[in-house]
Amino acid sequence: MKQTIRPSLALLFALLSALPLSAKEFLNTGKLAAQAASATVEKYPDSDDVLIDDFIQVEYQADGTSETWDDTAIKVLTEKGKRANRTLSLSFNTAYGTNYFTKVEIIKPDGSVLPVDIATQGKVMVDPGQMSANIYNPRSKVLQLSVPGLEIGDTLRYVARDIQTKAVVPDVWSDYQTFEGASPIEHTTFQVVAPKERPLAKIALKSEVPGTVEFSKKSGGQSGRIIYTWEVSDVPRMFDEPNMPARYTVVQRLLVSTMESWEQLSKWYWKLCLPHLEATTPEMQAKADELTKGCATESEKIKAIFNFVSQDIRYMGITTEDEAPGYEPHDAKTTFENRYGVCRDKAALLASMLRLAGLKAFPVIIMAGPKKDEEVPQPMFNHAVTAALGEDGNYILMDSTDENTKDIFPSYLQNMSYIVARPEGETLLTSPIIPATSNLLVITSSGTLDAAGKLTAQSTLEFQGVNDTVYRGYFSKIKPEERKRFFEGHLKKTMPTATLQSLEILPSELRDTTRPLTVKLGYTADNLLVEGAADKMLTLPRLGKNLGYANFLIGKTGLQKRKYPLYTRLTAGIRETFELKLPDGIGTPDIPDYQPIDTPRLTWKMEVAQNGATLAATNTFLLNTVEFSPSEYLELKQNLQDVEYNLRKAVIFEVSTTAPEADSDVRVLEKTKEIVLEDSSHWKETTRTKVKILTYAGTKKNSEIKVGYNPAWQQIELTRASVTQPDGTVKQISEEELHTMDASWVASAPRYPAAKILVANLPGVEVGSILEYEIVSTVSGKPFFSTLQTFNAHEPIDRKSFTLTAPETMELNIRSSGIAETLTTN
Repeated sequence: MKQTIRPSLALLFALLSALPLSAKEFLNTGKLAAQAASATVEKYPDSDDVLIDDFIQVEYQADGTSETWDDTAIKVLTEKGKRANRTLSLSFNTAYGTNYFTKVEIIKPDGSVLPVDIATQGKVMVDPGQMSANIYNPRSKVLQLSVPGLEIGDTLRYVARDIQTKAVVPDVWSDYQTFEGASPIEHTTFQVVAPKERPLAKIALKSEVPGTVEFSKKSGGQSGRIIYTWEVSDVPRMFDEPNMPARYTVVQRLLVSTMESWEQLSKWYWKLCLPHLEATTPEMQAKADELTKGCATESEKIKAIFNFVSQDIRYMGITTEDEAPGYEPHDAKTTFENRYGVCRDKAALLASMLRLAGLKAFPVIIMAGPKKDEEVPQPMFNHAVTAALGEDGNYILMDSTDENTKDIFPSYLQNMSYIVARPEGETLLTSPIIPATSNLLVITSSGTLDAAGKLTAQSTLEFQGVNDTVYRGYFSKIKPEERKRFFEGHLKKTMPTATLQSLEILPSELRDTTRPLTVKLGYTADNLLVEGAADKMLTLPRLGKNLGYANFLIGKTGLQKRKYPLYTRLTAGIRETFELKLPDGIGTPDIPDYQPIDTPRLTWKMEVAQNGATLAATNTFLLNTVEFSPSEYLELKQNLQDVEYNLRKAVIFEVSTTAPEADSDVRVLEKTKEIVLEDSSHWKETTRTKVKILTYAGTKKNSEIKVGYNPAWQQIELTRASVTQPDGTVKQISEEELHTMDASWVASAPRYPAAKILVANLPGVEVGSILEYEIVSTVSGKPFFSTLQTFNAHEPIDRKSFTLTAPETMELNIRSSGIAETLTTN
């Protein structure tokens, strides 16, 4: 029911062209000026206006009709408060009565009064907002009344009269008042005058602010009428929080009603709808037979008829009902023949056709929003759906208003209050919370990682429940190139180097709700491996980090703490699996210890395992409830922080250095060379080497360090050398183990400067030892500078680097064959 008659009498009054013959006033202009003088910005530093006083008097009759007077005074404190109050917007429905202002005035700080001409400043029009929902009801009106001359420091006073000549439910009167809001309340009086033959049956004051409300009841006098009075004083303003339930459901509020039970409302709605359900045609019967032909079960029949009403009956409506506009559906045959209707029309048609197919089905009114206060029955609902009675005696709820839904009852209507129209009556019920496992985004990925860290992968995304509804609806409204950009953007949020290679969205006809929404992606991404000196780190790719409705829900947790519940309305989850084929020789993975979380409200589990050359990971995240109390919100925040901490843990591949390499005698763990040039004839070269001995042959070849040089232009120094034995013992080279020898050719070439060889005999070298040494070469007077560096050899190399520092003015000819270079200028 997209348009709702809101019986609240606080601020929904409207202007009609004819003014009343008489008027009531409860507040005194002079007293209001004095009261307003003490309401200052200093007293209320966080408020834009203040409710100085408000007197609301309602007198209802036994048949549910009523007359209400509302005398309100609001003081403006800030520019924002002025903007909020200089236009009054009111709504009403002429099918139920008339509403109008009898007085609007501005009380200046000096006590002077500026009257507002209601006739010239107000304008009534058909409510344009309903058209955005494809509803056209000329009896739904909106008044916009300008308040010229309103300034900061003024007090706005208005008196309104509401005459309800028709009750929504015959012989029932009810109301809903809030005694707390976004403005401080200095004083409010709410008074109900009731006939003695129909007193209030149910009264509830909810979310009470202690010490602010006083209640009295008296009866007698000539009329014998009963007077209920609530006097409210000094209520601080409340502050809205993001994603809280509707304000009116959590603040201090009063509910009153003459209705004894919810069953009374159920019987009334059944009686209202029954003639329209029974208004069928042979064509409707034939269509129901056609749709259910071949259906073996009740669920198949329900799905077949639901799909027809959902997809073939357009959501659009014109309200022409007389008995209960806004609640009463059109005849089922009218909706069937016109092929359009609003929610109550489609709900009635669905119920009617299900009954033609031999099923027990009923119209349902539901409150699309926070659950209703069940203590006080009231006919305030804003949507209509359908219920079928299953073989197990439970209701099967259906909402046929969504033309793109795969599910017969959408997830966004879970945990909401509803009434099934039954001839014997039904109490207030709550739609079931749909498990998060029914609202999953299931992502299945497989890929190959090469030695350079490039990923080539394919992913299949299956959208279930609310994910199907939301994403199917979104994709159906955008162009194919926009869909491609959508997934390209999400891939890059997960992996900045990702490139989308292929995209397929199924079904190709998105209105085909018999098949789940499925997306297939092919993509590549570079540099997924981060390499250190000895280890490699892999951050597992997770598409579910940015996709899936669950991410929308956890994005609502920005506040550190809350006064009001976090209302998500939906459960949702993500289950993502990834199988990654690893490159040869990457090493053994060190898999982090992921700590699972399992509470009634949130479930998270990460599992990673290696199976041969394949790394498999499964990440499950479930939000299991739709509302978190303030204390549960704190627990949720901590849980989300724990999940984030765990997901920062990366898989580390430890490069194995314990087992001998095939055909290798040593392994170069690290080798760095740095040359600092003064000019082309003078430089300093520092070489640091770290190797591991793998075989006895490696011991023989590496136990002595031999460095040749010519002292005519070069000096060599072994600045440090050590041997770490397998048991951890460290041996340092001594002076006695250093020798300078002549090169073998010196005696045979006396005319040339004699070359030398520095020999260092390393102590304690054996298989498994790690040798570390540093050699510094100083060159002076050599005719020119040149060097040749190689980055592969007959022995495996874990890491090798070469750094050359030269004056900015020196020109160098550099030839590099496939080696990555970095140029830095200082």
